[in-house]
Amino acid sequence: MPAYNSSKHIAVAIESVINQSYSDWELIVIDDCSTDSTILIVDKYSHQDSRVRCHSTNVNAGAGVARNIGIELASGQFLAFLDSDDLWDSNKLTKQLGFMKANNAEISHTSFSFIDEDGFSRPGSVSVSKCVNLETNLRKTEIGTSTAIINRRLVLDSIKFSEIRARQDLKLWIDLLKQGYKSYGLDSDLVKYRIRSGSVSSNKIKMLFVTLKVYLEVKELSVMKRISCYLSYVFNAIRKRQ
Repeated sequence: MPAYNSSKHIAVAIESVINQSYSDWELIVIDDCSTDSTILIVDKYSHQDSRVRCHSTNVNAGAGVARNIGIELASGQFLAFLDSDDLWDSNKLTKQLGFMKANNAEISHTSFSFIDEDGFSRPGSVSVSKCVNLETNLRKTEIGTSTAIINRRLVLDSIKFSEIRARQDLKLWIDLLKQGYKSYGLDSDLVKYRIRSGSVSSNKIKMLFVTLKVYLEVKELSVMKRISCYLSYVFNAIRKRQ
């Protein structure tokens, strides 16, 4: 879990992990030089529950770098991701790990819905396909990072986020899917994705340009197919928020 000035929401995010019906987990929070009380909140939970661990960066480097540190520190077979303002359903790990084992899945993701800054439901949701590859995920961008789990015994290539400040999560899925891996979709709403004003992803115009740049760098597809996938992404991005 990367965290930067997350004091308003990180407690409920951590509690959504602590309240999991599946109990064999470790939560590694990477504090990215927060200037608010984030680190104090995380420390409180780490003292109450030894499964919660905290690591602080030396300089603010962004979510991608923070996630990479977490991956290096993680000891488990399965890597799950959660942003510091999102929430997991209490049965997420139980259902998703069972789903992955039943399907021998390398990567999996689930459906999700939206909440606002105060935790109230917002319009829109994302349902997932049974399985996505590079092209289908570029068209739908249905892999929500807080929904994803990677089986490190089956994904043998490097699992590393880009250090770009935005869309580093999309870049990871591109990097893995273009190696031939697939992500299997569990069509169950197991994550609440929080929409916040002022977040990196809230500047829609900027994100459109950042995403276009990422798409144009996917050399495994023709230029026309990259543009086609991008236009499909824009359409689906508008539809999922309605």
